[in-house]
Amino acid sequence: MNKPIAEQGQDHRILSPEIARNFQSGGTEIDVIGAIKGTTIESELVELASMGGEPKEPTENLPIRYGTNRLALSEQDHIARNQYTKPKMLEAGMEVIEHPLADIGVYRGSDSELPPLLIMSHTDTVPNGDMYDGTTGVIGGIEVIRAMNDAGFRPDRDIVVASLTGEESSRFNFALFGSRALFHGLTDSELASSDKDGVSIGDLLDDEQKEIVCKPFFEAQKDIKKPGAIIELHVEQFDKLAESNKDIGVVDSIAAPVRYSVSVGDTALTPEDETPKNPKFLRLNVKGKADHSGATPMGTENRADALVETARYVSSVLNLIKESPGLEINIGDIDLRDGQAINKIPGEAGTIIRLSGGDTEKIDAAFRKLLEQAEEQNTDLSSKNGRFDLQPIQLEEIDEPAEIKFFKTSSILPRIEAALELVTSVNNFATNQKDEKVVGTIGTFRLDDDGVIRLGLDIRGKNIVQRDRCEYLIKQRAGLLQKIAEISFGKPLSGSGEPVEMDPRLVETATTAIEKFEIGSSMTMFSPAGHDAQNAARAGIPTVMLFCPSHEGAHNPDAFSTAAELEKGVKALAAVTLELCQR
Repeated sequence: MNKPIAEQGQDHRILSPEIARNFQSGGTEIDVIGAIKGTTIESELVELASMGGEPKEPTENLPIRYGTNRLALSEQDHIARNQYTKPKMLEAGMEVIEHPLADIGVYRGSDSELPPLLIMSHTDTVPNGDMYDGTTGVIGGIEVIRAMNDAGFRPDRDIVVASLTGEESSRFNFALFGSRALFHGLTDSELASSDKDGVSIGDLLDDEQKEIVCKPFFEAQKDIKKPGAIIELHVEQFDKLAESNKDIGVVDSIAAPVRYSVSVGDTALTPEDETPKNPKFLRLNVKGKADHSGATPMGTENRADALVETARYVSSVLNLIKESPGLEINIGDIDLRDGQAINKIPGEAGTIIRLSGGDTEKIDAAFRKLLEQAEEQNTDLSSKNGRFDLQPIQLEEIDEPAEIKFFKTSSILPRIEAALELVTSVNNFATNQKDEKVVGTIGTFRLDDDGVIRLGLDIRGKNIVQRDRCEYLIKQRAGLLQKIAEISFGKPLSGSGEPVEMDPRLVETATTAIEKFEIGSSMTMFSPAGHDAQNAARAGIPTVMLFCPSHEGAHNPDAFSTAAELEKGVKALAAVTLELCQR
């Protein structure tokens, strides 16, 4: 298995030759801010994305475009940290202290007794994600230090830049575990969090690494004191800033999720052992738009959830059984095709539908009716002027698939019906509470080999009372669905928590610094998506977040920020850093 640390014993520091540089040139704060260029940041983002990213067709806004797949502790994650983040930190003039879940760069100030300032974000991504999520803050932090070093600007206190992994919950259904290790230390149960293949976080770490991640980093470190303040720069992941015509968001609070792995079905099923009469196979494909499950508000004007529309369509398929005696229908796995993750709105979904029975005319009539249903649903979606493209629902007849497994109709259809009813209920309940900033998403859907359906449920809210009300209604609905199939929620997944407030003084400092250095316009705002800054604030360290605008949502390869927006975002980071790095 891959290990995230080079084997260097207990002392993981790497010294940069740039550390020896003298600071007699006496660069000014204006020199530092003026050296930051959006085109440089943009090219760095592309360079990092190209390391293992999947090239995509260029768009008007993204002439070079990649879908990123740096799942936490994966091979691509290691490549990015070892071949990009670490060398860039060294080139910028930092020492690098390696951690199993982070690269930590240190730019030394003149007084090591002062508590350092920490800049942080993450480089892991969701499957088929965008080039800007997290990496904007990491690259931005490195560029701020590079600008300081090039200008010969020496701060009073040390400045630490942390490039974290494990922010996304995509692989282990456990969000923010890199920052949790850094500020709190991981527990044994958190180390046991596993991916869909049963590989746990602990499996990917050796004994020394597990000892490191189970202790708060700054308490165990002798070379770096506990930070006195923390800044995280991130792309907004929605369009509130763009709609408000503001350049920078200063975050004053962050929502938090409650997440569950939900199972539908409590006994193992066996596959069919007989071929039905006159089978007709249909392929259903529903094309939506992948997005961030926390940052994207509810409603079809904001979301194009392919799984929700798949649930709506398949419900009409199941109704045909009641309307057409003698017609048999079976459904294969509901396949989320664009990289499913608990924190990602499904962007594409589909399944194989099988019609069969003794009456071929009845089968053909059912096929025609299903085609009509697809057209009706497409027309309805088009009339709502939402985010779905034209004709998002496609149904076609195909030859019998070479590799497909069906379970007995009487056993599997009740489970599929209950699971899809739950998908619809989550969407409806959360949509009813969208004015209270509640969001709810089923981000993963898997039909196991034993016929048990596994769903990944993500509920978030700015107000914990409103969020928990939505959770209660969903569980109440699941209770009513028990008459169809057994539904089990289990315990909340690791990473579930309560909303967090940012430090009010730092919010004010950030707003003032952006104005002082004439970076651009700003607004105070709430973050509906979770971020590593939450774990820092929960550790009692004064923390603030900055947002720069983003377009086309997040967690999909179309998402982007312009070079001009990136430049203002990183200049804002530099401005706040300059305000906080002196006595």
